[in-house]
Amino acid sequence: MNFHVPANKIKNGNAVIAVKSASGVIMWSWHLWFDHSDALSTIQCVNKQGDRYNFSKNILGFTMSNWEATSYDKPRKVRVKIEQEIANNSVKKFSYITIVQNHGSNKEFTSTLYQFGRKDAFPGAVTTYGGSIVEQGGNNMSISNGIQNPEKFYTEGSSWTDVYFKYNLWSMENTSLAYNGNNVVKTIYDPSPVGFRMPGRLAFTGFTTTGESSFNVAEFNVSGDWEKGWNFNTNATASTATIFFPAIGSRTANAGGIYGKYNRGYYWSAIPTYESSSSCLDFTNRDIKPYNVLNSVLGGSVRPVAE
Repeated sequence: MNFHVPANKIKNGNAVIAVKSASGVIMWSWHLWFDHSDALSTIQCVNKQGDRYNFSKNILGFTMSNWEATSYDKPRKVRVKIEQEIANNSVKKFSYITIVQNHGSNKEFTSTLYQFGRKDAFPGAVTTYGGSIVEQGGNNMSISNGIQNPEKFYTEGSSWTDVYFKYNLWSMENTSLAYNGNNVVKTIYDPSPVGFRMPGRLAFTGFTTTGESSFNVAEFNVSGDWEKGWNFNTNATASTATIFFPAIGSRTANAGGIYGKYNRGYYWSAIPTYESSSSCLDFTNRDIKPYNVLNSVLGGSVRPVAE
């Protein structure tokens, strides 16, 4: 299969293409992601356990429609002294004024979203161009149905636990639901690009100072204020750099619609927690949960790590 896109037509965005059988059945599909050449550069993060993860610079399928920000991320201050030119009884009165210039940004973005264990990319925006998806695909999830219907967002129901549930959909050698930092072995259902894989369950524990869920801002391992996401410190103990995790939101498990955009971020790990739920980084501007347990049917973000 060959196709060509002229250089002047390429834009930051996503597309899904598929190959069909002679009878029109989809045999396999691929997600195409068009981004800047450094999108798969890596940023090393150290979790609370001291393990190192080389996350991709951008989350999978990330697209920007607007990204404006000041060159500084904390308020700038200048102190001005005002003094009389002519003294009164040999004394010049004076006063100080402090001028504060706040930092700011205007960020508009989205990304592709994924149901746990599926390779299939769903748009993180309501509007799509040149294609469409089925938001309510029904309670009919299976490996074969997922492959043959990459446009269908299968909603929650017994098929996810009775038919689809497997320990190793995103980590080939996984046989456990335990909270551990075991190595992840990539599968064909992993949506990550070549050279990357899904992160392990403990990959995000460095994003709080305790390594656990927190509602206490003092325990958030972040730099700066909430900006439709967090700039997490890359080191669990003494940060010198940051990595931005945008609050993309999700597609809901019961209806497949967009929820929580710019208010909440969900980032899958490779490991299920129960038959109906899996582990992910879950955060808002008020809380950070490094390995929360959420419904596997939910459409969440993916931030791959280098193999």
